[in-house]
Amino acid sequence: MLVGNSLGGAVVLETLLSGRCEPSAAVFAGTGAKLAVHESIRRRLREEFEAVVDALHGDSWLLYDPDQQVEERSRATLLGTGQRVTHRDFLTCHTFDVRERLDALELPALAIVGEHDSLTPPAYHEYLAAELSNCEMAVLEDAAHLAMLEQPAAFDAALRELADRV
Repeated sequence: MLVGNSLGGAVVLETLLSGRCEPSAAVFAGTGAKLAVHESIRRRLREEFEAVVDALHGDSWLLYDPDQQVEERSRATLLGTGQRVTHRDFLTCHTFDVRERLDALELPALAIVGEHDSLTPPAYHEYLAAELSNCEMAVLEDAAHLAMLEQPAAFDAALRELADRV
């Protein structure tokens, strides 16, 4: 089973569409078939990296209501990744679009999202569930983009349910 979050979900989609890998199932967490990033975020990543990191940790972008340790770890990881790589990753997301190719995927899949995810909102996952022939959707309460950090037990349970199904 391939599992990817955000840009990692885009990597899973591309991997599946390339035919290079034939897993039993796939999980698309906090991702979509198109991942447009607003121009103001792309610009601010170049000019005000630390301010963007602060902004991403507010208003349900990355986390909804995290404990302090989870938020500190998330901030440290993003800052450690650095401006150049983070900016490139967001540009990669911005150009990603496989909406016209989704009909090629038939494997069992799960589109899982935090109910408060502002980066890849539930509508992105509804689209995947509607367009993929064998995809279910799960919404995790009290979580945003990094739902697996905020609600690890619920996230794991959803993955176990898919694994049991396949």
